Amino acid sequence: MKRLYSIIVCFLSIQWGYAQEQVMANYQYWIDQNGCENAIFKAINGTDVSFSIDTKNIPTGIHNLYFRLQDNDGMWSSLQSWLFFVCNTTKNKRVKTSQCEYWIDNRDKQKIKIDRDQISFVLDAIEIGEGLHTLNFRINDEEGVFGPLQTWIFIKKAQRDSTIMNKAIGVEYWFDDWSKVLQSYLSYNDTINFSVDATPLMSGLHTLSYRVKDIHGNFSHIHTYAFYKTESKTPKIRWYKYWWNNYYDKAVMETVEASGTEYVFNQELTIPEYVMKDGSSDNSTARFQIVFGDDMENISNIECVDITYLDAPVGINIVKHECSNIKVWSNNQFLHISGLQMRQLICIYDSNGALVYKGQANTTSMIIPLHKSGVYIVKIDNNSFKALVH
Repeated sequence: MKRLYSIIVCFLSIQWGYAQEQVMANYQYWIDQNGCENAIFKAINGTDVSFSIDTKNIPTGIHNLYFRLQDNDGMWSSLQSWLFFVCNTTKNKRVKTSQCEYWIDNRDKQKIKIDRDQISFVLDAIEIGEGLHTLNFRINDEEGVFGPLQTWIFIKKAQRDSTIMNKAIGVEYWFDDWSKVLQSYLSYNDTINFSVDATPLMSGLHTLSYRVKDIHGNFSHIHTYAFYKTESKTPKIRWYKYWWNNYYDKAVMETVEASGTEYVFNQELTIPEYVMKDGSSDNSTARFQIVFGDDMENISNIECVDITYLDAPVGINIVKHECSNIKVWSNNQFLHISGLQMRQLICIYDSNGALVYKGQANTTSMIIPLHKSGVYIVKIDNNSFKALVH
């Protein structure tokens, strides 16, 4: 004979996405998909829905129970479904749960006898390792029929001494991939600092990845940064270009062979006639301007000298070398500024006096793109520089 099932479905506090006056009015259920034509439709009294199903006329095996609600405007809820199993048993015979069994991951099953209505047991997880695990559980009746398998995921954390303050003790880092992991040990403070040696790397784009290790041997998540390594050679001055007043279109360019970043420009020049006839010159005064370029495509800031002249050649002596404070140079339409102090005001003007950039320094070195070739005035607080971008 078939077992008589009494299935109670209880819906508590179902929230409808409608206005407050809309309430549950009816419900409908049926068994299996082909049972939709014989669906049971009933009105709802109150806020809870409960009903029982007689399974004596349902064939043995797995079946689906379908259920939905209807509000007072005739709108249906989404369809809910549940699986249940009908098995053969003696009519009116009460079948009891006799035992349950559980196991963790793929370990051996543990069986517990049941002699009461409620099932409870203590899980011993001492011998399992740290991390994620699964607990599997099912019940067994006195006729040997198992209930559905229940599975839960849990995490086991390592036991820590709560009296010991955790802290970072080391860093693991690597370039590009995991092929060579390096370690650095830290002295504990509020800031993590470590140095890396990028000497073995080739020029080009690379990534630096690192993670922090605590006193328990646990690692933080991985931080990754991209950086570009350039050739570590000393640049050498290879050319200079000079012009008078604002006649940049008449500039003279010469190549030189310097041994490093210092070059002495020492020539006797004749001031051109077009400069002496320039109405912008005051009292026989001309402005000599010169820039220097190295073999790494860097261009220095513009050096200026005001010269009082007669109708005779003029000797000019200019020494171009690295200064110890603020440095301004250009490279491929990018303006480079180093030696800055935080929050220093930077203003850049073009040759017509128009402001093309204004901002505060947020680091000691900045690279500012300038998308048009020409001469620019760079004002940093009370210091002014001229730069040539081309």
